[in-house]
Amino acid sequence: LDSEAKALRFFDAFLRHRVKAARIRIHGDLHLGQVLYTGKDYVVIDFDGGRDRSLTERRRKRTALRDVAGMIRSFHSGAFSVLFGSETVRPEDRAPLRPWAEHWQAWTSAAFLRAYDEATHGAPFIPPDRPGLSLLLESLIVERAFLDLKQDLERRQGISIPLHALVHTLRL
Repeated sequence: LDSEAKALRFFDAFLRHRVKAARIRIHGDLHLGQVLYTGKDYVVIDFDGGRDRSLTERRRKRTALRDVAGMIRSFHSGAFSVLFGSETVRPEDRAPLRPWAEHWQAWTSAAFLRAYDEATHGAPFIPPDRPGLSLLLESLIVERAFLDLKQDLERRQGISIPLHALVHTLRL
């Protein structure tokens, strides 16, 4: 809460920069739980877009980077849910393992982004300028972290993972 003003300043650049990219229909809830490995390839499942939203909302065209942000948040959640999981990692081992969780999350996110960039380079739904792409993607990652925080609060679950993502992404 002490960093509220700094967190809000994060969005100043987004408000000043016009991002140009076509909107398309997207998955809407892409995360690691929606990806299956068949033994030879990966398959994305569950294109319903979330049953808690209306059909009109699910059909709305959005930036493709919203799904990319969901996957990056999923890498973060996967690494840190194992690290903070009470039955998986002993409390005294969490501090020494934290840099490894951060490294794994950063590496998998970078590999995913690199492959996504190669597959979609020049597509009309990707901002053509790198600053616009970075700005939009970071904003969507922050938005997704806030949504995860809201869901965890509603479910009365631990909130340390989405808070960690917000502190890291907002550079608080």
